[in-house]
Amino acid sequence: MIGDGRAGLAALATPTPNLGFIASMSELTKIARGISAGDLPDRWEGLASYESIIWTNAPLQSVGIDQARALLDWTRRGGNFVIVLPEAGDPWGLGGQRNRTPFAEALPERAERRDAVPVSELLPVLTRSGALRNAEARTSIWTFANDPGNGFSPLLLAPAPVDANTGNVATDGTIAGRALAVRRPFGFGFVTVIGVDVDGLDRRALTADGIPQADQFWNRILGRRADAPGPTEWAALAEAKRLEARGGLVVPADGGSLVNQFIGLRSQAAISILGLLGAFAIYWMMAGPLSHWVLRGAKRPQYAWLAFVIVAGVATVIAWAVTGTFELKSGRVQHLTFVDRIERPGAPSEERAQMRAQSWFSAELPGYGTAKVVVQHGDGGAGSDLLTSWFPPPAGNPSGFPDTETYEVPSASPAAYTLPSRATSTVLHSSWMGVALPAWHGTPREVSQRQLRQDITWGAQPRIVLSGALMHSLPAPLENVMMIHVTPFHGATRSMIGNTPPIITPSDGMPSYARVARLAQWDPEVPLDVGLSLYGQESAPEGAKRSVTPGLARDTGVTSASTTFKALWYEPVLASTVAAYDPASALTKDQRLDMLQLYAMLEPPSYLIDPKLPAVGWRGDAVRVERDFARGVDMSRWCSTPCLIVIGKITDSGSGQRIDLPFPFTIDGDEPRADGVTYVRVVFPLPAVPGAMITPAAATRASASK
Repeated sequence: MIGDGRAGLAALATPTPNLGFIASMSELTKIARGISAGDLPDRWEGLASYESIIWTNAPLQSVGIDQARALLDWTRRGGNFVIVLPEAGDPWGLGGQRNRTPFAEALPERAERRDAVPVSELLPVLTRSGALRNAEARTSIWTFANDPGNGFSPLLLAPAPVDANTGNVATDGTIAGRALAVRRPFGFGFVTVIGVDVDGLDRRALTADGIPQADQFWNRILGRRADAPGPTEWAALAEAKRLEARGGLVVPADGGSLVNQFIGLRSQAAISILGLLGAFAIYWMMAGPLSHWVLRGAKRPQYAWLAFVIVAGVATVIAWAVTGTFELKSGRVQHLTFVDRIERPGAPSEERAQMRAQSWFSAELPGYGTAKVVVQHGDGGAGSDLLTSWFPPPAGNPSGFPDTETYEVPSASPAAYTLPSRATSTVLHSSWMGVALPAWHGTPREVSQRQLRQDITWGAQPRIVLSGALMHSLPAPLENVMMIHVTPFHGATRSMIGNTPPIITPSDGMPSYARVARLAQWDPEVPLDVGLSLYGQESAPEGAKRSVTPGLARDTGVTSASTTFKALWYEPVLASTVAAYDPASALTKDQRLDMLQLYAMLEPPSYLIDPKLPAVGWRGDAVRVERDFARGVDMSRWCSTPCLIVIGKITDSGSGQRIDLPFPFTIDGDEPRADGVTYVRVVFPLPAVPGAMITPAAATRASASK
C-alpha cells in the first residue's frame, strides 16, 4: 500500500481470534503498509513480489518519471494497480489536468466530483450492515459515466432502481446508478480507479467493524470470493459455538515442489545412474569372479592379476570412448510454461499479438566451464525480461548440485548472462513479454464473421447467452480445455441474516456469475462453437442436433463456475477415504496445477458449524488449499470482469514432434530442444452492462428509498 492507511483491508491479514489462521480463507494476505511514493523502485523487477499495489493517501509529487514507468511496466506485466482518490483535492488531475501526472496514460478521461454525499447512500457497496455511528456522516466522492474514456468501464455502481423489462438503470441528479469505481485492462494487468476515499472512511470508524468491509467491497477489486468477518462477527460466532476452529483438511497446492514434478530431469539421470551401475557390475564380474573361473578352468590361476589389469585397461578405454560419445554437447530444456494473450478488439495488430510467458524449466548446460543463457527481449515488451535461478520453496532443493561458484547478473540485462556449467542441469525461471515465436502465433482467436456476441433477455429472471466461434492453429491439440464465461451480472449482495449470531448470507459468492464448459481435446483449425459448448441444450435426444438456449443469468446450477470448481477440486478431497491423513493424495498433480490458475476462486474453507449436529471427522470438513509459489499464474481477477476465458494445455514431451518454447531462449547462441507442458490462456473481454451490475436486492432498496 502506497501510504500509511489500511483502507478496510485488515480483515485479510488478521488471523481469526485464538487461531493461527483465518477460518474463512485458505491463506493470510501479507500487506506492506507505509510505503512512501519516493521509495518506489525505478525498475519493475523491484515490484515483482506484489500481487496488487493500492495507492491511498501518499502524495503524488514525490514520484519520479522512472518510478512511474516502473509501476506501469509492472502493471502491464500482470500487476493490479488500484488508485483510491482522496476526499480532498485532485492530485490525479481528473478534473481536466491528468496530463500533468506521470500516470496520465493509465487514468480515465472523465470524472465528476460530488461533495457532501451521505455515507448512508454508499453503504450497500461498502458494508454488509447499515448501522452508522453517525447517521449524518458525509463525504466527497468522484463518480464516472458509463464511458469514462481511455478504455475504462464501470466496475462498481451506486445502487439504483433497474427496469426489469429493459435492464435500464434509473438515474437522476444524485449518485444513483453512477460508477463509483472504474477499471481497464492495462497490458496483462488492470488499472482500477476508486472514486470513494475508502481509506478516509476507514479512519473515521463509522461502524463497529469499520468500512469498507473487505469482502463486500474489496473482493471484486482484488479478485477474491472468501468471506471476511470482522472482530465482532468472529466473537459472536465463537460465543454461539458456530465457528469451525479445527484446521480442516489442508491441501498443499505446493507451487514449488509441484512445478518441480513437471520440469525435473531426474528420470534421465536415474537411467544414466542405472546404466553406470550395470556397467560397473559387468566390469566387476569380468575382472573378478568370471576371469578367475576361466583361468582356473584353464589351469592358469597365476595369470589372475594380469587378467585383472587387462580387463581394467579395456574397461577404461571403453568408458572413455562412451563418455566422449555421450557427453552432453547440446542443451535441452524440460519446461512448464504459461502463455497468456488478451484479445484487444480494434487495437493495432502488434498489440493484439502481444503475449506473456511465465516459465520454469530445467536447462541442461553442456560442457565444463561456462554457458551463456539468454532470453531475447520481446518486441513491445514492457521493461526488461527476467531470467533467474530458481529452487522450489520454501527452502530450495536440498538435493541440488553442490556448486557454490558465484556468477554475475548484469542489472542492465537481467535476462542474459553467463552461468558455470558442469555438463549437468540448472533450474531457471523466465518472465517474458513480447510477440511470440511463429509457431505460437495461432492461439485461439475469433472466427471471421462469427465474432463473440453476448445477448441478454431481460425479465424477472434475466437470461444470457454467448455465441460465436473460436479457432486455433497451434502446433498441437489443446487438451483439457476449460471455457469460463464471466457474465456482467454481479454476484448477490452479502448481508447479515439472523440474530444468534448474524450470519453472512450468501456466503463465499463469486464476484460475478459465470458458466463453465470443458472438453477433452480441441484440434487445430477446427472451429469451436462457443454457444453450443456453453449454452447447448443438455436435454437434446441422443443423436439430435443440440440447440443453443439462453441460460439463467444468475445461475448457480451444475454448469456454474462456483459449482464446477467445487466439484472438481473440493468434493474429491471430502470423498477421499485417506484425506484425513493425506489430503493432497485425493488430487492429481494436474488438478493441483489447475487450482493454482484459479486459486482465489476456489471454494473457500467452510467456517460455520451447527452445534446441534455431531462433529464431522477429527479435522472437520473444511478444505483449505495452501500455496507457496506461482501466484503470478492466478487468473482470478478476470472473474470480476465480463469476459470469456479459454484455458488449455499442450504436452509435447515424448510426442515425437518438436515444439519450440513460446519465447526465444538460447544456450551459447543455440536454441535447445524443448519438451514439457505449455498452458495457453486467452481472455476475450466483453462489454460491461450497467443494469446487470446492480443486484436485485440493491435495486429494490434503492427503489424503496425514492
